[in-house]
Amino acid sequence: MEIRGESQNKYWSNRAHTYGHQYGLDTETAKIKVKRKVNEMAKYLDFNVGKIIECGCGTGLFTKEFLRLNPKLLSTDLSSDMIGVARKYCPEGNFMQLDARKMNLSDESYDVVVSSFLLQHVETELVLPEMYRILKPNGCLGAFVPNILNPLHYSRARVGFMRSILHENSQSEDFNRWQWEKILSRQGFNSIVVRPIEFTSPYLPLGILPLATKISEILERLPLIKEFAGSLLIVARKV
Repeated sequence: MEIRGESQNKYWSNRAHTYGHQYGLDTETAKIKVKRKVNEMAKYLDFNVGKIIECGCGTGLFTKEFLRLNPKLLSTDLSSDMIGVARKYCPEGNFMQLDARKMNLSDESYDVVVSSFLLQHVETELVLPEMYRILKPNGCLGAFVPNILNPLHYSRARVGFMRSILHENSQSEDFNRWQWEKILSRQGFNSIVVRPIEFTSPYLPLGILPLATKISEILERLPLIKEFAGSLLIVARKV
């Protein structure tokens, strides 16, 4: 199924109840990994602001951690089915169905926009201008995306037989950190940070996760090696 254009709502509604399990997002390890990622994002942007919106909340895994830092968060998603899953996981959240490609929101109305693993699934030429438009001057975008240089993500996105083995049917457009810097700069963002993060798996046993996290933190600082991390942390500011 074509997942962009008008088919996007149907695609994500069909995947709402299986998406988390397919990617290991329903494990206790995944919850700890997400908490660490959001804490790392908080080192670059201030969550303690007036208005903050999440675009593409998905199953709500990141929503819960964003809410921990700002309980006034508004979480949005194109799919009402995804919002239903997120609301069950995160009943304290404030949710609204919204298409990030054409948000019915006022210009310069939010201090922070956050998203987690949304941008690779949408038309960035539509979504990033919308995010920029609703941000107040000096407002911040914070996002997580897959790192195409990571062997697993490269296989999921580009290698046909591996996509079949991994039951991957998404049509993500993944980039490396230098490409993301250029994309964000073209949209008018500045003070851009794109940082490789995370070498651990959501399937790791909890008992070895602390050690694995320490190793991951070391690898994330090593020249060249860090470029193969699983994710990219993006922070960019509106002029």
